[in-house]
Amino acid sequence: MPVGQSQRPRRRSNSKKTRWTDATISEETGVPLYLQIRNLLRERIRLGEWNANEPMPTEEDLVTHFGVSRTTVRQAMSDLANEGLVVRRPGRGTFARQPLMVLRMQQWHSLTKDIAQRGLAPSKRILCVERLKAGAEIADRAKELVEGEMLHIQSIRYADDIPIIVLDQYYPYELCGFLANVALDDPDLTSEGILAEHGIVEMRAEGEIIATTASKLEAKYLDVEPGSALIEIATKAYSADDRVVEYARGVVVTASYPLALYSDWSTEGVAVPPRLSQGRSQPNSLEERT
Repeated sequence: MPVGQSQRPRRRSNSKKTRWTDATISEETGVPLYLQIRNLLRERIRLGEWNANEPMPTEEDLVTHFGVSRTTVRQAMSDLANEGLVVRRPGRGTFARQPLMVLRMQQWHSLTKDIAQRGLAPSKRILCVERLKAGAEIADRAKELVEGEMLHIQSIRYADDIPIIVLDQYYPYELCGFLANVALDDPDLTSEGILAEHGIVEMRAEGEIIATTASKLEAKYLDVEPGSALIEIATKAYSADDRVVEYARGVVVTASYPLALYSDWSTEGVAVPPRLSQGRSQPNSLEERT
């Protein structure tokens, strides 16, 4: 049999394409109702029932269709949000997100250290340090930070005086408020180093890498045209007790600061990547933390 040819005969299906409204739930299954709704919606997301710009059913739609309480629906949607499968956009509704491809990185490097390893001079400009309540965007991406006040630090990072990243960092204020009193524009200081000095060690991180375009303000800070292609890197860092201690979002000018993927499966334990470049034209390891 030729390589790639299926051994299973093709079946011609005349079945009508189903929608979420065709599904039912039942207490007789013994499975909690919110789990049935969650599993149903998860499968419909996987099948692509809602495109990126099409809102999902409202809370009221789900309550009416399934005949359940708002509490049941909210628990189901909360689970999906925690899994990263839905995102709530104030004033617009709830939207589906396709499951992400996960790349496991062996190591995260300081951005300042990475710039220096390229033979470039790192520097930064602090744009704001403010104490605030959790906003809608952060509520979607870092729910663990929304219970109390947050410390927001926004900065521009430079390599040889060329702006490469606009970085927004958010911390739980009651735990990390001391950062507001640190000379954050000192290029030799890193946030993880300062946290470690106060007994807060970041043990692991998870995040997303997304294609985006420069807003007018980001374009101004990064010296590019509005609408220019950028890469967004959003990460959550966890302490040893599995608490989120930092949420960071950076938009990167890859034309000035290229990114690349490096992984080494040839050895056990942590593999340290070789120095990739001394110049701006060579790729950087994505095994860095912002």
